[in-house]
Amino acid sequence: MYLAWKEIRRSKGRFFFMMVIIALLAYLVFFVSGLANGLSKDNASAIEKYSNETFILQKDADQRISRSALSTDTVDRLRDKLGSGNATILNILNTTVNRSGKQEKIDLTLFSLDAGRSFRPSLTAGKYPANHSTVDLIIDQSIERSGIHLHDTIKDQQSGLTFKVVGFTKNATFSHMPVAYLNQNQWALLMNKDGFSADQAVHSAVMTPFSVQKTNRLIHHIDLEQTVTSVSLAHVVESLPGYSEEQGSLDMMISFLFIISVFILGVFFYIITAQKDIQFGILKAIGTDTGYLVRSLIFQTLMMLLISLAVSLLLTYLTTIILPSGMPFSLAPGTITGRLAGFIGISIVSILLSIRQVIKVNALKAIEGR
Repeated sequence: MYLAWKEIRRSKGRFFFMMVIIALLAYLVFFVSGLANGLSKDNASAIEKYSNETFILQKDADQRISRSALSTDTVDRLRDKLGSGNATILNILNTTVNRSGKQEKIDLTLFSLDAGRSFRPSLTAGKYPANHSTVDLIIDQSIERSGIHLHDTIKDQQSGLTFKVVGFTKNATFSHMPVAYLNQNQWALLMNKDGFSADQAVHSAVMTPFSVQKTNRLIHHIDLEQTVTSVSLAHVVESLPGYSEEQGSLDMMISFLFIISVFILGVFFYIITAQKDIQFGILKAIGTDTGYLVRSLIFQTLMMLLISLAVSLLLTYLTTIILPSGMPFSLAPGTITGRLAGFIGISIVSILLSIRQVIKVNALKAIEGR
């Protein structure tokens, strides 16, 4: 649009200042969004891999998987009803380890899934442990930041058992701790060291591919010594300690940034449009179509917005390069698209008042200064 581009060139300082403000607001939105997604993954990425599963937990656990303690008898009855091919036992234990010969303690979460169904983590380095190994295991690669590398030996502080790191996986963290995957033999040894026999062992959850509704129907009439409940992955994740509070705070920050953007854009375009009443009146008086003026205003807004958003994305990319490796930051394409659409929508809302002003301009009154 000739008119829109000519005005931007004539008032470079005003439009440049506005683009800087929009770019900084968008940059903050992208950065906080990436931080929110990163913290979410760092808190629950290991369990989010089971997105198609329904979780059967102890009802008294209030949907917190770390509190759930299903007895062996309960688990056996559930597997008989669901079918061994449709039930996977999940065990979760938070512990502390240290590298052999070192005193530094490292927090770690142990995951153990039975061999009923395949949930083998993908490798980024190393190899898979032998099926019946009681020593070898796979750990999330983030533990390298704590000084643990491939082929290192680690010792569990609670049980005194030692394990050898033979493989690394990625995106396997739980409660902001790296996850180590144990097989059933290793889990049994761990329970024995803690004083539990096979019959006394407790389990965190039973996973099944059935829907929550179907699972509830199947287990409703089972005679169990414990009361259990079926929940979706989303409820399990939301019930993780601190998860909802953490995400809620960041989401509120993003919402406020969008609200601030609405006011800033709305006020800016309202003022500059009000300042041009006389010019619009003259243009209308010489026969310029109102639709052309409205299209020029929209083009001007979108052009300024797109340049600002491009700059904000560049700033976000540069920020990811200099961020420390340990900082949880993740900005998926879907999140970027959603935030971009949000800013474009905000801009359209912000110029509605300006468009109304342009439409209402009376050529004669504007020229007369009334």
